[in-house]
Amino acid sequence: MILMLLTYKRKINKHNFMIYLTLTIGINVAYSIVLSIIRLTGYGWYINSKFGGFMDMSTILFMVVRTVILVGCLIFSKKTITRAPYTLVFYNSAIITTILQTLSMRMHTISRLANYFYLPYIILVPEVLKTIESYFDKSSARLIRLSIIVFLGIYHFVYYNHAAVGTVYYEYRMLFF
Repeated sequence: MILMLLTYKRKINKHNFMIYLTLTIGINVAYSIVLSIIRLTGYGWYINSKFGGFMDMSTILFMVVRTVILVGCLIFSKKTITRAPYTLVFYNSAIITTILQTLSMRMHTISRLANYFYLPYIILVPEVLKTIESYFDKSSARLIRLSIIVFLGIYHFVYYNHAAVGTVYYEYRMLFF
């Protein structure tokens, strides 16, 4: 979460995207250093466990879906931030999450760390939805809302049922729960 102290007020613009892109490339190049840091945390035991794998189908699917959600939110970022300035921190969190998700392609355990940053989507997605609905009349806005609810419902179903197929489903616990 220390990353959020450095980025939570960063504007969403081309210059900062280049910084984020450079950061993404840098942490992927310095992967062994990131791995050493993870070994020092409570998540270190995951590295040599069955959760330490890479490039499995679920990791690839999560990367694709989470990137789609980020891009969908970024398309409406300017108007959403203008309408609700507090969403800036949520956009930056979503970008950081995607950066961390690129590392999870190399080791699945990192996606567990990245999950903390997905919590702001609980607020960001409805705010973006309000922005999207402002472009349409009421009946079209309802259709868009329903489509997004169906998409997220399918994502939820696949996410929670994928792990249970053919393996033991381990309960996921976050630090605060």
